[in-house]
Amino acid sequence: MTDQERIIAAEHDYELGMKYKDIAAKYDVSFNTVKSWRGRYSWTRKGAKKGCTKKQKMVHPKKLSEKAIEELNDSELTDKQKAFVLEYLRLYNATQAYINVYDANYQTAVTAGSRMLRNVQIKKEINHIRKAKLKELAIEPLDLIEDIVKEAKGDIGNYLDFGNWPDKLIDKESGAPLTDADGKEITIHHSYLYFKDKDKVDTSLIKKITKGKDGATIELYDKTKARDKLLEWLKNQSDDSDTTVNINFNIPKEDNNASES
Repeated sequence: MTDQERIIAAEHDYELGMKYKDIAAKYDVSFNTVKSWRGRYSWTRKGAKKGCTKKQKMVHPKKLSEKAIEELNDSELTDKQKAFVLEYLRLYNATQAYINVYDANYQTAVTAGSRMLRNVQIKKEINHIRKAKLKELAIEPLDLIEDIVKEAKGDIGNYLDFGNWPDKLIDKESGAPLTDADGKEITIHHSYLYFKDKDKVDTSLIKKITKGKDGATIELYDKTKARDKLLEWLKNQSDDSDTTVNINFNIPKEDNNASES
């Protein structure tokens, strides 16, 4: 077989889908030689058109939390510890997470679950994934501060319409106004209270609306608690011009009375 015949036969095999390495072995040439033939003579696979480039698949970037979980899988934690991290992030209950992963009884899980949260590496992985999830929510710390400011400045008057109107007492028989001992017409005042239409108010500040035997009630979020949070944040700022917000991701202990084993 001449070189030209070998190239023609190799092209036919390539069109049928044979791989580079198999073509190279069949015709006793190098892998790179086959690649050079393919480029020099513009070989194409069956069904493909010359001059057309293969459409690239859209590659969606991985979420930050997915990357964080991959890093967890590559960590030095045991498989059980990794499972505990993920279960805790699902439940935010160390005791139940420990029961689910280790099949332990409740008394053991109370102590062991709390101890797991004090493990430096476990705490690090939990915080890492939590921060990644927070970023995925596209919520900046200052957005949360703004929500608290809204709660602190909430005004119940924005949700209610109330007042009173005067009404003269009339004698039912004569239809004449009633008067007091001094001859003055007696006037009474009626009161009214209505909720404003929901499309006229900011419903994000409403904690709950209930309707009972005495009528409906509306409750906003606690202004005092919101103001306390703001004051605490402001006290932690070392510089009035500093807009940095520090969010503490430390995992709290579930049971302060649980003793270490």
